[in-house]
Amino acid sequence: MTIRGAAGRGEKVITTSLKTHRIAEGRWGYPVLITRHTGWDEKTGLEDPNSDGLRNKAGFMLNTQTGMYEQYVVPRIDNPFCIAGGKLFYHSDESAYRKAIIALEPNTIGGGFRITVTIQHGTEKTVVIENYTYPSSLLYTENGIPAQFIPGEYPTITYYSNPPQTELALKTPEKLAIGFMASTGQLTSYTNIIRNLRITPLYGANAEDDIYNHRRGPVIVRPLDNDVAYRLVGNQPGASKDNLDLTSFRIWTDEKHCLGDGQFEHEEKGVGKWKYNPESGEMTFFPAKDVGGEAVIWYDIKSIHSPYVAEKYRSSLAKIVINFTDDEG
Repeated sequence: MTIRGAAGRGEKVITTSLKTHRIAEGRWGYPVLITRHTGWDEKTGLEDPNSDGLRNKAGFMLNTQTGMYEQYVVPRIDNPFCIAGGKLFYHSDESAYRKAIIALEPNTIGGGFRITVTIQHGTEKTVVIENYTYPSSLLYTENGIPAQFIPGEYPTITYYSNPPQTELALKTPEKLAIGFMASTGQLTSYTNIIRNLRITPLYGANAEDDIYNHRRGPVIVRPLDNDVAYRLVGNQPGASKDNLDLTSFRIWTDEKHCLGDGQFEHEEKGVGKWKYNPESGEMTFFPAKDVGGEAVIWYDIKSIHSPYVAEKYRSSLAKIVINFTDDEG
């Protein structure tokens, strides 16, 4: 997991002991600011979770004053995991499930923002980078200097073995811009799929998917037990499921269609009937006769406390999945 700096703007002029280089815009910058290993070794596979492996040794952060890298191993990663799940997944209860949760929080001292990156692997969440302050300027080693071509009977190309350090100004963006790029290289068989992107304001309610296995007959589930909303305690927001407004629960028949406020029942022909109780936060599902496979319903919810009662703090969608298991055996 790596956070990189911005691209260099304009042409960069760097003078070395050999010559003056002019590096075009887009070919310099992008320095690695902080990077963290999660515990996967390509040769030996997953580390022994009882050892203090690469996940707690191979972490480095750029010292923006000296341009040198220093070891960064906080917070500890006690359960190693591969950043790539290794196969397609559909539910968060699968071991291959991966989700990146990136929190941007205003930095009250010095401006800019602080970044915390959490990776969900399966049902577990691990903080990989915590409260990293995105700098406004830095010193780093520029490795984008063009190679030197030496003509002759046997022309050669010489690369810089000790590139010089240079400065980079990082303007804090006024608006949030998100882009994705994926490269697996020619020697790998990985496939990169980015889906279900969610952008929510800081301290918005958080709803997690809920997957249940069920044999037959009606079932009562409590989907809100792993959800939270925020409440101001002094001047610090605190998260708890007790902050949820149970009456703000909205049912979505799919990711595009919402039943609206106060509509707590939905029946799907051939599948069954969903009924939500706004007093207890429980959802009851009455399956149709001989239904099999899985039944899915979506929902969102928000806080009962101001200012987080505002609609902009409503959670992203989460889903309730009832998996029907074989009645035999």
